[in-house]
Amino acid sequence: MRHTVIALLLLLWGLGPTTAGADAGPRTGGLDLPPPCALLLHGLGRRAASMTPMANDLASRGYRVYNIGYPSTDASIEALTDTY
Repeated sequence: MRHTVIALLLLLWGLGPTTAGADAGPRTGGLDLPPPCALLLHGLGRRAASMTPMANDLASRGYRVYNIGYPSTDASIEALTDTY
């Protein structure tokens, strides 16, 4: 599970324009769509603040970012996934 979350976060970090320039937002194909969102979950023993650089980068590219904090060391992974 942890490797899946890390892979997803790395994938999200790498999303964005590759030919339109670094400051262009996410591609919507010309449609009037709400901006895509990115859900960030920090790793065990970390805090939401550790995801702030990624959150800021994604937000600057036009994504709605949800940087979720949770008490990663207060319960088992199973209990945390049921709750959060």
